[in-house]
Amino acid sequence: MILINTLEIPSTDEMYPKNYKTYISVNDLSDRLEGRHRPGHFTGVATIVLKLFNLVKPHRAYFGQKDAQQVVIIKKMLNDLNINVNLRICDTIREENGLAKSSRNSYLSDSQKTEAAVLYEALTEGKRIISEGDFKTAKEIINNLKSLIEAKSPDSSIQYIAVTDNTELKKIRNLKEYEGEVLLSLAVYFGKTRLIDNILFEKTSLVKG
Repeated sequence: MILINTLEIPSTDEMYPKNYKTYISVNDLSDRLEGRHRPGHFTGVATIVLKLFNLVKPHRAYFGQKDAQQVVIIKKMLNDLNINVNLRICDTIREENGLAKSSRNSYLSDSQKTEAAVLYEALTEGKRIISEGDFKTAKEIINNLKSLIEAKSPDSSIQYIAVTDNTELKKIRNLKEYEGEVLLSLAVYFGKTRLIDNILFEKTSLVKG
C-alpha cells in the first residue's frame, strides 16, 4: 500500500492506545478465501487502513493486485463508509520465471524458487481453460491445476485453489454462463513458506442462443 502524502509515521502506541476497542469488520468478504485460514486478519487490515486514511487524508492510495482479497475488502469499505479516496490497483510484479515478487520469497531455497514458478503457470492455464470453455465444472478446473502443481512441485502443499467473482468473492457455480471478472486464486506452501497468487480476467458467456 502506498499513500500519497507526507506524515510522520505514528508509533504503535499512538495507533493502538491503551484500552483500544474499535475495529472495522467487512462482513462475509473477510471470512472467505484467505480469511478462512487467517481468522481476524482482514479486520486488522481494514482497521489500520481506515486509521491511516483518517490520519493522512490521501487523494489516492495504491494497492497491489497480488493481495486480491485485500483489494476487494478495501474497495467495499470505501464504498460502504463513503470514504473519498481514489483507489488505484497496481499489477502484480513478477520475477522472470513468473513468480510473484514478495518478501516471503527470501525464505525459499533456490530449488523452491524454481518450483514455485508453477503457480503462475497454473493460474495462466486456468485462465486459458476458463476463457476457452474447455471444462465441465469449476471443480474439474481446480483438480487440473492441482495435478499440474503437484506434478511439477511434488513437495509443495496446496492449501486452496478457488474460482470466484471479484466483487463478493463467491464461488462461480456456472462458469459457462458466467459473464464478468473471474478471480482465480491460490495459496501453496513450499516448505514452511506460504505463497499466495492470483490472476484476474474478464470472461464473456460461451452459451450460444
